[in-house]
Amino acid sequence: MKIIQINVRLSEGGAAGVAAQLHLGLIDRGFESIFIYGYGKGAERSVHESKYKNVFMLAQKHQVMSNYLVNKIFNIDKFPPSNNRTNFLLTELRTASVVHLHVVHSHFVSLSWLGMLINECKSLGVPVVWTLHDHWIITGRCAFTDGCQSWMTGCGSCPSLKNYPAVWFDNSANVLREKRQFFANFSKDITFVSPSVHLANDVRSSIGIDPLIIPNGLDNSFFNLNSSLKDNSKLFRVLIVANDLSYEGKTDRSWAEALAGLKNVEVHCVGHHSPFDYENFVNHGPIFDRSKLFDLWSTMDAMLFTSIVDNYPMVIVESLSLGIPVLAKESPAASEILGEVGGVCLKSTEELKLVLGLNNIFDLYGGKNNATLKLEAKKVFGEDSMLNNYIDLYRSKIA
Repeated sequence: MKIIQINVRLSEGGAAGVAAQLHLGLIDRGFESIFIYGYGKGAERSVHESKYKNVFMLAQKHQVMSNYLVNKIFNIDKFPPSNNRTNFLLTELRTASVVHLHVVHSHFVSLSWLGMLINECKSLGVPVVWTLHDHWIITGRCAFTDGCQSWMTGCGSCPSLKNYPAVWFDNSANVLREKRQFFANFSKDITFVSPSVHLANDVRSSIGIDPLIIPNGLDNSFFNLNSSLKDNSKLFRVLIVANDLSYEGKTDRSWAEALAGLKNVEVHCVGHHSPFDYENFVNHGPIFDRSKLFDLWSTMDAMLFTSIVDNYPMVIVESLSLGIPVLAKESPAASEILGEVGGVCLKSTEELKLVLGLNNIFDLYGGKNNATLKLEAKKVFGEDSMLNNYIDLYRSKIA
């Protein structure tokens, strides 16, 4: 069995992590797998290519930059990969068992090119699986709805042109009509997968597609990491981590600031552009080395998660894999993931302060401790379950 994974990035972002994990897991189990990615940082070749086998960059810098500019005006990507690079992929298709799409937006490929690829797969009898890592297929342009529900009524009058991917002008209503026509034409030729129930429900209600549910898994090596012994101080150490700490869709400033001045709490912030300057806050800046990040993470008593834009936040799973509980602001994504290990979200900053003040955080997880939380997280979120589910799906499509 030969699987072709296609994602806009090779190593940056949650979708890339899932796609790469599937790619490596398939190879470990003796399957043939090829990872086709769009581009790396700066629209250049990914610096992480050497860490993987059988990877190929599909996009070119001038194509990505052209799509970036056009998307700013028209809210959609227009330019396809070059003929030479497309031909490489089409050649690989002739011996493929399954093509597995992940994220294909963000200046990577055009809808017309994607339609060409799906038609080519159909003519060759190659099944197409598409994992939906965000809301892009049901919106006029956004990957993350950020609480906006305009997609339910056809978009238009976009309330936040800065939402990723940011644009200068609003063409979302026209783009959404084009997308819906695209999926009306091709949905029967694709098996859609969602990692979360709440995203699947949104897709079903919007365009009538009923995705399978396969939760994302975490590399088993994460569960082999050990939390460090905490010091004997009375400080309760809380981690906040985000690429851009100033983006309130990911980091709700009011929730973080609720911890300012608490004498028993020390807050550690990892990421760019921290807006927090309080005596009990420690700003580490971005930490790109994952081993160094987890060295710090393992010394924490809890992580604070307040994002409302993530569909399946792997950062929660990563924290649970260390046995470190997550204090999460209520959202569909956080509620779904924490519910898998018996955890619940917090409804207000007052509840957050109460939990920290009483030091009863594990009451949110049915009284578990660090060790039992870690064991349960591995059982639910370990990579074996995700990999087995996808292999079963691939086999069912080629049977």
